[in-house]
Amino acid sequence: MGQRATRILFGHMKDELPDLHQWNSFQQLQAAINEYMGCYNNECYQWNLAKFSLNQYDEFIKAGEYPLKKLVPTPERPMVLQS
Repeated sequence: MGQRATRILFGHMKDELPDLHQWNSFQQLQAAINEYMGCYNNECYQWNLAKFSLNQYDEFIKAGEYPLKKLVPTPERPMVLQS
């Protein structure tokens, strides 16, 4: 994950998670962060990513098949650079 994406993720997380001082242990805080990241990656839909969650968009890029094509026009598939 790039620096910009990391800043955006943690910026949203700070706004959406309750007071970070409520947890009594590192494990409780870690569990809350893991739960938030699971929701962010699977349930937070990004309009600029073809109306998908991050994981759905990743699958769209890999497979090339747009699952909503019967409902909305298929967006142009972006060029992905291989590293």
